[in-house]
Amino acid sequence: MFGIKNPINPSTAFTATITTRDSGGGLIDGPSPTNVYTIKKIVSADIADGAITWTKPVESFMRRVTVVDNAAGNAVGWNPDGLQQLFDIFIFDDLREQNTGYVSVLFPDTCKSNGILNELEFDVFCNPAPPDGTALHYLAVNLPENIVQ
Repeated sequence: MFGIKNPINPSTAFTATITTRDSGGGLIDGPSPTNVYTIKKIVSADIADGAITWTKPVESFMRRVTVVDNAAGNAVGWNPDGLQQLFDIFIFDDLREQNTGYVSVLFPDTCKSNGILNELEFDVFCNPAPPDGTALHYLAVNLPENIVQ
């Protein structure tokens, strides 16, 4: 997709036109207009406690978590030993308030999540297995109830 730009001024009467073309530029479908949608200007009162910073989103929406390889990290499922590749990570109590969400592993970069955050846990698969002492860094995003995965 290309050519999508934010408008200079917010409005309640935006539409987009979608056209599908083949690799040679021939028309497959469209142009088809979308329904009218609204673009709202976001102000500091719309985010967190009114203080917008790159380090502080609303934690009930999104949180960066670091789990170290110690007793506390082992208790939530992170216990790298250089052999184990699959980990079931139990989420922290305050992240359990939401029913569903998305998880993205930030580090180690050889590890990936299945992406699904449910009430209790999410899976992490690493290839190769992380060595003993490796910390896990992930981003958890809670989704509103009206969002279906």
